[in-house]
Amino acid sequence: MNKFRKIILGALLTAVCTSSACAADCENLRQLLLLADKNNPLIFAQQQKVRMAEAAVNEQTAKMLPKLTGVYAALWNENPLFDVSPALAPLYGVLKIQPPAMNNPLAEKNVFLSAALLTQSIYSGGSHQAVRAAAKLARDAAKAEAVRVTQTVENSVRLTYYTYKRAEAKEKVAEEAVKLTNDHLAQAEKLFAGGVVSKADVLRAKVAVSDAELKLIRAKNGMELAKTALERAVGTEVQETLLAGDAGAENAGESLTADEDLAFQNRAELKMYDFYSRQAAKIARAHQGELLPQILGFGLVTNLDNKGWPQNDTDWHVGLAAAWKLFDSGEAHARTEQARSRSKEFLYRLEDKKNEIRMEVRQAALNLKEAKARLDVSNRQLTQAEEDYRIALLRYKESIGTNLDMLDARLALTDSKTNVVDAKYDIALAEANLQFAIGK
Repeated sequence: MNKFRKIILGALLTAVCTSSACAADCENLRQLLLLADKNNPLIFAQQQKVRMAEAAVNEQTAKMLPKLTGVYAALWNENPLFDVSPALAPLYGVLKIQPPAMNNPLAEKNVFLSAALLTQSIYSGGSHQAVRAAAKLARDAAKAEAVRVTQTVENSVRLTYYTYKRAEAKEKVAEEAVKLTNDHLAQAEKLFAGGVVSKADVLRAKVAVSDAELKLIRAKNGMELAKTALERAVGTEVQETLLAGDAGAENAGESLTADEDLAFQNRAELKMYDFYSRQAAKIARAHQGELLPQILGFGLVTNLDNKGWPQNDTDWHVGLAAAWKLFDSGEAHARTEQARSRSKEFLYRLEDKKNEIRMEVRQAALNLKEAKARLDVSNRQLTQAEEDYRIALLRYKESIGTNLDMLDARLALTDSKTNVVDAKYDIALAEANLQFAIGK
């Protein structure tokens, strides 16, 4: 991280720490931002994109500078040649050079050629300069994009951190609510045993306990999902020391490894990035090969006559040539660096995609786990609500209970039935999402 980015990061942290956040949150957030700066694959992918753009500038610069190629060729002919250019034409095409025609005054059957070709672009009508300027603009755009990507990652860390802290606080509230409703239930059962209150009061207390348990299940699931989102924003696993009061963090991701491994094997996006990365690596190897000697074997068969179909003897020419681009002002090296940077960029994007898939799998699995737990609690709650409504209706018919008691019991019964329906279909939805996240 360069000095400029450190200054920006420090200013952002100062702005955060002067807000309503407590000192502990500020220190945790500072550590998380530093962790993200070192681990988030999107930042590294963008850095490779900048390197690729810089290599493109170097390539265009090299095209404007001198290049030196050494050539040695041996040509064997059936008959003597005076002009060896046609026989060497395949060599010129492969080497991408256009030397002048060379006559062989000795008219020998075997010809040997050694040459050094030096080229320098003198005037291109401004095309080279324009392409180089465009490459520079693309590089500057990539640098600007890198700044914004870093800002986006850091903002995502801040948002997901505070989302996690809010979920953590809500879980504590839900735990306290469960404790309070259990205390109330114990008190109601004690009073019912003493004949002070009716059984309906005990049932309603049990319904309240079940409702509090449902909210606690949702709160726990929300906190675990928030932690998963935070880890994706950071780009790596987050230690519990950075999440003060992280109750239940030890359960996050429990029994999910098999599903994640299955997703990594099946998801087509991962295969796509892997193929792109390997393709770019092969292209880099191809460009690197341009810096090594090139050996060419070639042959030419000719038959010339003034008739509709040649009748004379056929002449043949066989040759072997070696060429080595001794100096190209770094053009091939620049193309190699572009391809290597692109390959690394895809690898980092592959890692980010893995983090995204891991989050999708965990979210689907946690939602499934939550829905199953809610169904169990909802079924128990429904049984209690049905009994409560039966008693409330009976008491109302006998003019012992009030209309308000019956309406409350009916509302609790309706809510319980709704919770059961929601839980059943949430299980089906979560199972479908989990299969999709796995890649099936």
